[in-house]
Amino acid sequence: LARSLLRRNLAHGFSALAVSLWTVFMLGAWIYLPRLEPYRPVKRFCRLIEVQREAEDTAGYFRTALPSMVFYLKQPIFEEYDVEGMKRRFLSGKRVFCILTERDYRYFSDNQDFNLYILDRHARFSIRFGALLNAGYSPGEELLLISNRPNSNASPSEDRSQS
Repeated sequence: LARSLLRRNLAHGFSALAVSLWTVFMLGAWIYLPRLEPYRPVKRFCRLIEVQREAEDTAGYFRTALPSMVFYLKQPIFEEYDVEGMKRRFLSGKRVFCILTERDYRYFSDNQDFNLYILDRHARFSIRFGALLNAGYSPGEELLLISNRPNSNASPSEDRSQS
């Protein structure tokens, strides 16, 4: 690239830059991302949802970005960012599985209109560098998998102790 710029051959310099960037992006997709995926909680949460899910149940996330849930669950998911919309989902007749932050769970658990049950928790792990620079991002904050119905595989006393 430097040699092309010194010789004022901009077309060759652009090609060298494009090939270099493409190589870096492909290496990231083939090496970097698959190595980091086991540390993200999404796959584990989706396995739990698969075990407990019935046909009419819905799954998704609230105020976080986890589009890989579609890949793991092989079904459409909801992406909710509105508090009132999420409350409507919890109050619906359907069982809802939702991944959200601990802070958002505390907000919803203070609402007395419905009960929420923690099915699993995992430390948040972000592979986006921008998230680490975000002042509102807390690396120690946990992501929770919650539901508006108790865990069908556990006794009611176990579920109440988790909510």
